[in-house]
Amino acid sequence: MARLHAALVAVLLCAALGGADAFFGGSKKPKASANIEVYRIWEVMSEPAKVTIPRPDANGDIDDFLDSIERELRKQDPHGGDWRTAVNMVVARDGSEIDILSELPEKVFVLCMGESYFFPTDKVGEKFNVKLSHSTKKVEVEVLSNTPQLLLVKDFMSAEETDAIINAAKPKMERSTVEEPGKKAAQHQDRTSSTAWIRENDLGFMTTLKERVQDLVKVPKEWSEDMQVIHYAPYQHYKVHHDYITAYNDDPRWAEGYNRMITVLFYLTTVDEGGETVFPYGNIPKELHHKVPKGGACEDFKDALKVPTGKGNAVIFYHTTSKGQQENQFLELDPTSLHGGCDPIRGDKWAANFWIRNGPINHGVAKPRPRRRMIHEAEKKGEKLPGVDESWPTQRFRSDPDLLKTIQQSQLKNYDEFIEGCEKAYNPAKCKSTESIRIDLNAKQPAQMVNYTRYGFKKTRVPADIWPDLQKFWQDNKNKQRTEPWPVGNTFTNHWIEGATIDMVNLEHEHLQPMGKVLRQRIWDSVKDVLEQWTGMRLRPVSCYGIRIYRTGHILAPHVDRQPLVTSAIINVDQDVDEDWPLEVIGHDGVAYNVTMEAGDLVLYESHSIIHGRPYPMKGRHFANVFVHFEPYSPYIRGKPHPNVQAKPKPKSTSVNKGGENKLQHAGTDLESSAHYLAGSGQVAKLEALIVSMPKDKVHLQKDVNDWAPIHEAARGGHLDVVKVLVKHGAPVHERTNGGQGWSPLGLAKNHLPGDHPVIQYFEELGAPDYGVV
Repeated sequence: MARLHAALVAVLLCAALGGADAFFGGSKKPKASANIEVYRIWEVMSEPAKVTIPRPDANGDIDDFLDSIERELRKQDPHGGDWRTAVNMVVARDGSEIDILSELPEKVFVLCMGESYFFPTDKVGEKFNVKLSHSTKKVEVEVLSNTPQLLLVKDFMSAEETDAIINAAKPKMERSTVEEPGKKAAQHQDRTSSTAWIRENDLGFMTTLKERVQDLVKVPKEWSEDMQVIHYAPYQHYKVHHDYITAYNDDPRWAEGYNRMITVLFYLTTVDEGGETVFPYGNIPKELHHKVPKGGACEDFKDALKVPTGKGNAVIFYHTTSKGQQENQFLELDPTSLHGGCDPIRGDKWAANFWIRNGPINHGVAKPRPRRRMIHEAEKKGEKLPGVDESWPTQRFRSDPDLLKTIQQSQLKNYDEFIEGCEKAYNPAKCKSTESIRIDLNAKQPAQMVNYTRYGFKKTRVPADIWPDLQKFWQDNKNKQRTEPWPVGNTFTNHWIEGATIDMVNLEHEHLQPMGKVLRQRIWDSVKDVLEQWTGMRLRPVSCYGIRIYRTGHILAPHVDRQPLVTSAIINVDQDVDEDWPLEVIGHDGVAYNVTMEAGDLVLYESHSIIHGRPYPMKGRHFANVFVHFEPYSPYIRGKPHPNVQAKPKPKSTSVNKGGENKLQHAGTDLESSAHYLAGSGQVAKLEALIVSMPKDKVHLQKDVNDWAPIHEAARGGHLDVVKVLVKHGAPVHERTNGGQGWSPLGLAKNHLPGDHPVIQYFEELGAPDYGVV
């Protein structure tokens, strides 16, 4: 079930026109229409669809169908940078997957990347069945309200289960507490009940109960808190409140945004009179919501929706709107989820609940999940699919015993020779350090990044408008290549091989001007269009290395690129090889793919989250590529603003519990006006104006999440006038990125620019240190 929540999730839910029987698989089946109407999950299906696409061939590919939906959705907002238009899968109304195109209904709902499964309906009173894969039965779900989204499931638990939970909780019961902002949990007159907590190992069926809840709401059971059991004696109550925690959206400690997204409430007893759960907004028209009191007891809400108790029944309600549910991100909280526990008049009320969050319950970094479930031919046959650490140590070190269980023995030998070559050429400690950085990045960085596409890579052809000129440039200048400098001990490739240097035809080198820079800009412009269409993101260029030439025996160790190299492309310009030298990528599905390339091929890849490399030795004379890198304008680190945006003082937020608004506001200026962006793009006049206008903020000295200051951006970009302005205003030339373990400005300049570049000469004249990654 976790696969329904891809690190990026997107869900399509069906709704047919032929009534409830046809909609839920009854005997009446409407004739298939020529088109499919597509709705976002927050849109109303009774209104005309904004997107309509031709019905696909019944024998076609499901991924092609989903791609066609993505393309149509992006046409509505082609430059808005809405990465959530990456669609994941088609599911039935109860959330079960549809991967056979012949079973598609005439209308579908679509949820996109990061949006959790949400029962989409604007029709109160609708009933439908949900099959629980961890059980042999179906349950009936009834929609009680849309403000909040509120559903009733009868007979979800057996009498034996409800009684066992009560008996397990009785010895642990204590007076319930309330946690207020800035205070410790304490007893409160608004909540007079008793509470106990039941953990998975307290009852034998607790794990299977969580699995049934997972089947019902389509959220991984690992995102659920332990069960809370509540006892209300006669005339005990809990005044209206919200289950979500406002601080999770305000406090930097909760940057993951793992807030309470869904409450699943179980009634363990039936109360003869009273004991309902009150929802003040439930029966109230939206135009009168402003009149609903923000606090009070059950009896204060005479016209409110009150859900009576019923032993074994479950009530599901959401704390976010259908547009506000985001996996591993901040939630758009729904104030209409206000609710309370009414006093039992005759009989005791026992209840229990799971609070389900929008991320892992331990607040840790979520592991990357497939953005769309893909069934591979090998998987259908029961064969093992290739993954990480099979062709090269990628996320495990050489000393890890588990590596020996996965890696190919011939490749282990190649790796040992690779490291031995580095240690002979350089200080062994340097080799070990950079290798440690490579593996650590592979293990940690992909899970922290936002993903934009289904697989994370795609092969196509170089745009026709630049390919002839790129070929001509190569033919005219391939004999002007120069050895590319690499940092000491760098283990991303074996650049130390005698007689087989890695060379570069640098597009910025003076002896290749003006054509070099003109061609670089044309490559940026042309490839940018392709990448923006593929990712749905608005991009800015970061770097274009020129043409790098690998030679026989070279290996490119699997790695992820450092930020801001986020969305990238490889152009194969020319090759003379004895056999294919494939690019190995680990897709978002965790499977290793070998991508072969010919001259004129273009490989698009999410370089910040896709592990990529060429772990097998190249056999041939040369293999010449252009690498083109871009950065999105929108945030690409989960739960964080854009790295190159200076933060403004955060406005004080108002607690929703007190009636105020609490919508997430990403603090900061626009990326295009930030000091980092201006320095990296060479806009010296605007940069100096910014520095002068904000002297107290010292924007020219601020660092991003990777400890890059504007002077690092200027050094990498080769902007001498910008570097001089930054130095004039006090920017230090010695500071390093990555917590003092990365590049100095001079080190970056030497790694990205020709050896005689004026920026390098300027730094050397200042006596700046030459530091590379350690």
